[in-house]
Amino acid sequence: MKPVVFTLILIILIANACSTASRHQEKEKDKPSDKPIDRGVVYKSVQCLNYALSYSLYWPLNQRNPELPLLVFFDPSGKGNVPVEKYSKLAEKYGFILAGLNDSKNGMQWDQVQTIALSVIEDCINRYPVQKERIYACGFSGGSRYAMALALTSQQITGIIGCGAALPAVNQQAVRSFNWCGIVGMEDFNYLEMRNMDESLKETPIRHILIEFEGNHEWPSENVMNDGFLWLETEAVRSDLIKADTLLFQELNNILAETTWSISHPALLERELARKMKMMEGIVSQNGLEKELDKLQQSSSLQRDKQLESLALKKEIQMQEFYLQSLSTKDIDWWTTETGHLWQKTKSTDFYEAKAYQRTLNYISLACFMQCSQGFKQNKNVFYHFLKLYEMVDPDNPDMFYFKALGEMMEKQPEKALESLRKSIENGFNDQEKLLKEETFRPLYQKKEWNELMNSLKSE
Repeated sequence: MKPVVFTLILIILIANACSTASRHQEKEKDKPSDKPIDRGVVYKSVQCLNYALSYSLYWPLNQRNPELPLLVFFDPSGKGNVPVEKYSKLAEKYGFILAGLNDSKNGMQWDQVQTIALSVIEDCINRYPVQKERIYACGFSGGSRYAMALALTSQQITGIIGCGAALPAVNQQAVRSFNWCGIVGMEDFNYLEMRNMDESLKETPIRHILIEFEGNHEWPSENVMNDGFLWLETEAVRSDLIKADTLLFQELNNILAETTWSISHPALLERELARKMKMMEGIVSQNGLEKELDKLQQSSSLQRDKQLESLALKKEIQMQEFYLQSLSTKDIDWWTTETGHLWQKTKSTDFYEAKAYQRTLNYISLACFMQCSQGFKQNKNVFYHFLKLYEMVDPDNPDMFYFKALGEMMEKQPEKALESLRKSIENGFNDQEKLLKEETFRPLYQKKEWNELMNSLKSE
């Protein structure tokens, strides 16, 4: 079988990476601009007063201070309500106003995104008790790159939480001072760039930490994001923007009380101890953590473990380069054998090697997503080739099932397409608008199963 020849564009730049108090109300609702805004409610869409823009909003019941910090979210799909709803309990806990942009999504020009973000910030300042010295940006995937770009270009941004993606490099002379909290899953295909970002920031005035968690390329859990909120709080204390209160001391003491015995890999443990110390700096004593870190750094086990990790990371870089080239030169039979080998390696007893191979599979998955997207519009042979590969490297991916449904519709197999769409939704697909805009699915509109799928998305 001859390999499919194509032009691969896999440059992951600024926006092209994939994809509570007792009175707190869990429901979402839309908010016309001419009605009062209730606190403690997640609004899916609040209209700006002076612009044709909207944003999801959470204004907490918890008024810890007369003025509250504002955290602006960039969701890669333009679903501002996703992070706002996901982190509304943290907003209530720490007293943050959350605003999720509905009109910014991956693939847009930066000047458009910047205008949208600054307009929403202006609207929030005019309508809510925002502490202007504490305006933050948070994004996931391409949204993380937008958040970083906003911090680099706007004096209004005090800090960011960047999840699952970074900028390629930060020039020491080109940056202003703000703080950065990176969050990345240890199986995220952007793991290497987040580690590199954390390292490069050591040469800049940007204060920074990197939080690693067991996971893939995704918005982090509420539990993981708690440390992101806590980092913004502790940085505000160190900058004399707020005073440390009972909640802050309690959260930091909880971190001190956390045991680290469960972290069995010394290199990971070293980074975790250093992160905790940075979080507590200037607020609570770090003596216990310092002693633990000093003891670890004198151990031979740490050096051996760091060597193992370094070898795995170097191997990962080599694999990314090799497989990127192979995408345009190898046929599907070769890939069938090769992906079997990769999956086997993810079960390696070497922790760092296993993670590197899983991230490599996820890296290939991203390439398949991009090529299926492009191939469906331009070259059906390319589309079907990469759909087969996509299913091999990422068999539970919701986008893979979405593309599979498209292929089945082109093959006049509507029942199979409906089943693939059902699996896509079961695995996390939740973009009803995208389904309704896709003309390929129009013949399914009269089917009972299609309506059931649409209703299931409405309820999410």
